[in-house]
Amino acid sequence: MTLRSIVSLLPAAVFGMAVVPAKAGDTAPAEADVQVVQVTSSILAERKNDVTMNIVIGHEEIVRFGDQALTDVIKRLPGLTVGGGPGRENEIRMHGLGQGYTQILLNGLPVPTGFSLDTISPESIERIEIRKAASAEYGTQAIAGTINIVLKKKSTPGQSELKVGMVDTRSLPSTTATLQLADQDGAVSYVMAGTLTHYRLRNLFSVLQTEQDTSGATTSTRTSTQENHGDQDTLSLTPRINWNLGDGESLSLQSLFNYSHLDRLGSDRENSFGGARVEFPNFDEKVDMRTSNARSDLSWTQKLPANGELEVKAGAVYYDRAINFDFFGHGPDDLVNGHNQVISSATNLGFVSTGKYRMSSSDGSQALVLGWDASRTQRNEERHESRELSDTEGVTLLNQDYDATVTRLAGYAQDEWEISPRWSLYLGLRWETLATSSEGTNVAQLRNQASVLTPLLQSQFKLKNKDQIRLAFSRLYKAPDVAELVPRRFVVDTTNTPTNPDVQGNPNLHPELAWGLDAAYESYFGQAGMVTLSAYARHIKDVTVRQEFQDSTGRWISMPANDGNASTHGVEIEAKLPLNTVLPGAPAMDLRMNLARNWSRVDQVPGPHNQLDRQTPLSANLGGDYHPEDWPVSVGGNFAFSSGAQRSQSSTLASYSTAKRELELYALWKMNKTSQLRVAGSNLLHQDVRHDSTYVGAAGAILDSLTSHTAATVRVIFEHKL
Repeated sequence: MTLRSIVSLLPAAVFGMAVVPAKAGDTAPAEADVQVVQVTSSILAERKNDVTMNIVIGHEEIVRFGDQALTDVIKRLPGLTVGGGPGRENEIRMHGLGQGYTQILLNGLPVPTGFSLDTISPESIERIEIRKAASAEYGTQAIAGTINIVLKKKSTPGQSELKVGMVDTRSLPSTTATLQLADQDGAVSYVMAGTLTHYRLRNLFSVLQTEQDTSGATTSTRTSTQENHGDQDTLSLTPRINWNLGDGESLSLQSLFNYSHLDRLGSDRENSFGGARVEFPNFDEKVDMRTSNARSDLSWTQKLPANGELEVKAGAVYYDRAINFDFFGHGPDDLVNGHNQVISSATNLGFVSTGKYRMSSSDGSQALVLGWDASRTQRNEERHESRELSDTEGVTLLNQDYDATVTRLAGYAQDEWEISPRWSLYLGLRWETLATSSEGTNVAQLRNQASVLTPLLQSQFKLKNKDQIRLAFSRLYKAPDVAELVPRRFVVDTTNTPTNPDVQGNPNLHPELAWGLDAAYESYFGQAGMVTLSAYARHIKDVTVRQEFQDSTGRWISMPANDGNASTHGVEIEAKLPLNTVLPGAPAMDLRMNLARNWSRVDQVPGPHNQLDRQTPLSANLGGDYHPEDWPVSVGGNFAFSSGAQRSQSSTLASYSTAKRELELYALWKMNKTSQLRVAGSNLLHQDVRHDSTYVGAAGAILDSLTSHTAATVRVIFEHKL
């Protein structure tokens, strides 16, 4: 039995029964539905013919559920998950790994530190590329892999579109509006998408902390309820202008402008049973955060003789974040007895230059690319903190400022070679050096430099039955972030414990190096059918782990450090199955599924459960779309599952996260040739998610348990072509 026939046994009947036909009304043009299939087929053909291991997600799939946040789109994609525990709920993970193991690019260039992909509207994205194996052109700082977000480049002259919508969560309505303009005047064309969003939020949490003595007897129990609510306003603009200068010469200017303002209030009310009195049993907090970022890339392309092409790009990146944070601690009498205030800002200003020369053979069987990649980023962070207690005199001031400069220079060569009609080979070599220097208040000057030479190989072999096999071998690395290098301390506002420590950087960190192996078996059939089975393995040297210790005052501190080796491996399966491809006469339904299973081991951490940092062991998506050609309504849904994970961080620290199950449904009504209405619901199971942190030491044990109470979200979006 072939891989294709195994997947064809998926429970299609379940999806068929979920769709109850309605009476056909005014029908939308059949061409619209056919066009969706053509787009899908084109993307699959591109994926099939690409020598490298690259999954492409088109715009139609990106906007299918009408998501507001890009991370909501990404969590459905094959091999990707979102979330990694408290404080990292929107961390994007590939092979279950985040924390810098997954490289995030925007238009082929790394995103700046602190940049959130959720500030980009899904409407402004043309495609998402998931690169499982590294390439010389896109960089090798990708131990888990690379995700490249490509903003809209193509435009249909005279076609503009307006989308307005309302989103409701916990009976808090939010609004969003997107306007896309596109036109052409002679040799100049442009496309611009702008999105304005007003989002109202309310999050609820329950906290349980239990302390035990060495005999296992409970000495204290604390329960608390936390709530935060507020408003967030976001403006996103993505203009692109193209000039065709003739004779194979062209210019393009691609820009991105984002502004976001978050105003949030939070509170915590605690009940305590036994044990020592904590400093602040109750507290309130207020956060005012403003984020601005902009980037522009000017690209010049010139066709050259002998099938040559030269592309040179120069760009600038600006990122600014300002946060005002106030913490008001309450005593047992609920009177304010402590006030902590933090005023912080971070600014990134960077310049980027890239270029590549591409030369193809006359028959298209070989393509040689030579290129460079250079950038210089200046980062400035200021953090002024004041701590005032009512029972002491004066105010404690903690000022932590630093400036850092990050310089990156890389040169690469790659060759894509069709050795025979069935066998293609990709060879790449990339040299990259990364230099970091920083200095700040009460921090000695820091200089850190590392160079990596990375060979790359990918191979594609087509079988007689039109299936194909892929194999990739690569040298990879993960460089520490600037914030991880600077040895300044962030002091927690609530009680300092082993499960709630202060955090500081480590100037002695150096890059993690890895060898990677990827393999895949792919089968394509029909117009849009596809099944892929893939596997990967990584061996990592000098892996970064979190080390906890107590300083001279007894406060607990968490710090990153290199400690030994680690390994990870896994398997993935992905399938897209038009039902009428395997069952003639079946409804016009497309089924899709993906499943990923990951394993890892950190050698220096005692087992069992000594996985890499919060790696997701198992994730899966199962979905379908029903889009009959003669009906004005299309419907679909998706069920996502991420397994829970138990992990040992050290001989004394462990964590556990519960599994997540999310159900999403949507319906699209094509009202006429220019208007359509999209209705979608997400997180319809509204399952609570729990994360536990456990410390077991010589004096006893501490268990912290945080439960997030989630809620369903409903979106209604009206779309109209102008």
